[in-house]
Amino acid sequence: MEGMKYRWIGLAFFLLLSLTTVAFADRILAVVGDEVITESELNKMVRLWRYNPLKRLELSDKSLSEADIKRQALDRLIEEKLLYLKAKEDDITVPVDAVERRIEEMKSRYKSEEDFIDSLKDAHLTLQELYDLIERQLMVKKVVSKYVRSRIYVNPIEVEKEYRKHKKDFCIVTMLKLDSIFIPRSAFKDDSEMAFDSAVMDEYVKLKQGSLTWKDLTARYGQGQISGWKSRADLSKEIAETLFKPESGMYPLPVRVSTGYIIFRIEDRKKNCPETLGEAREMVYNYIYDKKFEKRLAEFVQELKERYYVKINLGT
Repeated sequence: MEGMKYRWIGLAFFLLLSLTTVAFADRILAVVGDEVITESELNKMVRLWRYNPLKRLELSDKSLSEADIKRQALDRLIEEKLLYLKAKEDDITVPVDAVERRIEEMKSRYKSEEDFIDSLKDAHLTLQELYDLIERQLMVKKVVSKYVRSRIYVNPIEVEKEYRKHKKDFCIVTMLKLDSIFIPRSAFKDDSEMAFDSAVMDEYVKLKQGSLTWKDLTARYGQGQISGWKSRADLSKEIAETLFKPESGMYPLPVRVSTGYIIFRIEDRKKNCPETLGEAREMVYNYIYDKKFEKRLAEFVQELKERYYVKINLGT
């Protein structure tokens, strides 16, 4: 489940940081079918991971060297190229309106059209290049649905066995005791939206790692307006989806709002533990499904590696 979370999180960051043109002198690190992976593209992926707080924490916790991080990023890029090649082979297409909806979703994160265009300029992207990147992502998603998701089957007997074995792990959180800090966009007036995102993530990572305390962060930005016991119904859909995730921990991911970010601290939880399989069936099913998804995806990527030409040239 964790692997899947890291795999698909941060699409907007990926799109804004992806390389769209290859300089003549850009070193080719790998060839995947008729696609190439360049050194600058790899560096963009590593930069993406620096923006992603979950991935950044994972890398720092493992104390990986820069070479190890780059090799992991290269493996991920090879995987994405393989999936895209399969999408092209299958003549998979994406409706224009599906791509445009994604672009509109990204625009909604910014205060104005001008701010959105400025962010594209910061990432050295044109609107057409952004369109092409999103189209590729949606093509890959269709391939995964066709060859991975559609071939996963969870047997009801598996669900029952997993429930009886780990009954206490399938409790539902019904209430959260919260404290919050609001970091306004105005606190970073001279920075781009991308730089603002990165600055907030820096604060969040320091908080998670313990080098910055909640008290220090509150003194810097002030206490937020959301505090006390809250149910899902008391919060916006976006905030509730972030805070009520099983893996959210004490400090869930910061939530982007129109005027800045909200960082939450979960001080306590109230849980409702299902007494029957019927009450827990959906949770258990999803847990088993996620594990099977990761396994099947890895198998499918290996099949593609054996089918398409893959040549890696890392050099020194």
